[in-house]
Amino acid sequence: MENEYFGLSYNDYNDLLACNFNNVKTFDKDMLLNEIDEYKKAMSNGWKNYDSVSSLSGWSVGKYVYPDIQQHHKKIVHKTKELNVKSICEAGAGAGVVAKHVYTYNDYNIDLTCVEGSDIHIGQMKENFSKESNIVLPQIDVKANIVKGVIQDIPLDDNLFDLVYTCTVMMHIPYLMIPKSMSELVRISKKYIMHVENKNNMINAVCMGNQKSDSNRLMIDYKKMYDKLGVKCLEYYEYKDEHANCEYLYFLGEKI
Repeated sequence: MENEYFGLSYNDYNDLLACNFNNVKTFDKDMLLNEIDEYKKAMSNGWKNYDSVSSLSGWSVGKYVYPDIQQHHKKIVHKTKELNVKSICEAGAGAGVVAKHVYTYNDYNIDLTCVEGSDIHIGQMKENFSKESNIVLPQIDVKANIVKGVIQDIPLDDNLFDLVYTCTVMMHIPYLMIPKSMSELVRISKKYIMHVENKNNMINAVCMGNQKSDSNRLMIDYKKMYDKLGVKCLEYYEYKDEHANCEYLYFLGEKI
C-alpha cells in the first residue's frame, strides 16, 4: 500500500527498517501498519504511551552540577562549540537541560530551537529557561524558539539548521517509527545531524501502552540508515555509561 507507511511505500520503509544491528530484514506489512496507527493514536491522545517527568527538579541530578555536566551532555555541547555552528535544533528537548548547556557553552551566541511534544515538559522548559529558576544551573535566561511537535512530524521548514541533534531521545522511540524520525531530522537540517543515545540493549522505554511488538526493541544501525537517507557518517563510536552497565553510541553525520 503506497503512502501509508509515513508517506512511503512498504518496500521503501522496509528497506530503512532493515538497517538494524539485529539482522532483521523483513517486517510484516499489517503489523507495521498497526504499530504506526497505535503510535499516532498515542501521540494525539496526550502521549499516553509515555510517562512525563513530573517537575523540573526531576531533571536535576545532584552529582552533575554545572559546569560538571553529564558525559552524554558533554559530547553534545563540546561538539557544537567545535563545529562553530550558529543555528541549532534539539529534537525531543524535554525540559531543555541539554539545550541550556549548549546555549551556555556557545556564549549565548546561537539561534536555538527546541522541539518537544509534551505540554508538561514544555512548561518545565519555559521555567528552566528563566533566570528566576535555580533548579538546573546555570541560572540564566535562555533565548530559544520552543516548538511543540513530535519527532515524526516536526512542524518546521526544510533546511533550517546548521545542526540538529538528539540526546537520549531516539532510545525512547519505537524502532518501527525510527525511519520517519530520522527522515524528519534530515529534512530540517541543512548540514549536520548528531546523536548521543543508548543502544537499547540494556535500557529501553518504548514498549509501553499498546506498542508491544518485539520489533520495537531493535537496535538502530545509524550509519546504514543515514547512508540511505543521504547523510555521510563523519564520526561514530560506542562507549560505556560511566554509571550503568550499558552501551551508548555517538554519531555525527553531514548531509550530502
